[in-house]
Amino acid sequence: MPEKVCILPSSELTTIFGKIGRQSSYIVSENLCPGKIVLGCMPALFTGVQEDIDFITDYPVITLEGHPMHHAARLVRKYSQKVDLEIDIEKLLKRNKLDVTDSSDRKSVV
Repeated sequence: MPEKVCILPSSELTTIFGKIGRQSSYIVSENLCPGKIVLGCMPALFTGVQEDIDFITDYPVITLEGHPMHHAARLVRKYSQKVDLEIDIEKLLKRNKLDVTDSSDRKSVV
């Protein structure tokens, strides 16, 4: 069993799915699994911050995708690290028949 797991949420915060992924990563790391999660940061990876590169090379990686292009997983693969689990937030919500409303524009998105 790994010591820790890296969760890398999408930095796509213009969609409700990116926002859900980001907030989910905080809930898991702070409330459900404190001390067992490291949170990766896409902008830090994009600019080559060593700490975030170490996160994705030292630990199993879960990406929380807020965009259909799966930018977080693509960025992890740039550093030749496999992604252990890709979670597409929109597909997950649809599969579970969950309707989500973005309070910033009050429209239903799923």
